[in-house]
Amino acid sequence: MDGSMPHRPFAHAPRRPALPAQAATAAERPDAQGTYVAPGAPPLSKPAARGERKIIHAKITFQRERLADICTDLGPLMRLHDAEIWPTRTWGPPGRVKFNIIKYLTLEQQGILHIITARTGAGRLIGYCFEALEIDDHYGMRGAINCGIFLQKEYRAGKGLSLRKHPAYRLLRERERMLDEFKAERRRMAVKVWLDFGPVLKHFGYEPDMIQYQKIADVEG
Repeated sequence: MDGSMPHRPFAHAPRRPALPAQAATAAERPDAQGTYVAPGAPPLSKPAARGERKIIHAKITFQRERLADICTDLGPLMRLHDAEIWPTRTWGPPGRVKFNIIKYLTLEQQGILHIITARTGAGRLIGYCFEALEIDDHYGMRGAINCGIFLQKEYRAGKGLSLRKHPAYRLLRERERMLDEFKAERRRMAVKVWLDFGPVLKHFGYEPDMIQYQKIADVEG
């Protein structure tokens, strides 16, 4: 699953510094089955069977973490995210996502940015949800806007699982619980046209609100 920013409050920030471990190593690349393998982790020899998949999904944990503590884990996962939300057939080669880590760290220190992570039982990062709290001056409400949400593909398959046990559903449920604690009234999340998980969002009371058009202009300087 994937989301993107309805607006980019960080778009004009200075050029980002390189993320730690930005250069992908051989251990970070997908194996023959297209499964991401974390450094030091053995590759899967075959796709998990239905019963095995239930066990794997049951061991996934969701927690709030600080960006400062997960920077080294984010690099490989963000490359997968980048390649998926900017498919070559539409927008050109991957690499468009510009993660301004300094700006995000500042927002976190200000209490604006909050992160939920998804990890395997072994502690490997497999997903995240970035939320920015805001005061919506136009509507006079406390608001929250999703700045990015991602879950590795192999953990999105959920045959044999009820919706409420699905990792993607559980990640969104944790997001709702966090926003309930922050008393966020207006909650926004954009989805890509080709990655529309709106039907899942409807289970949490969301409805389509607007259509956003985007253009990537070739601007020099």
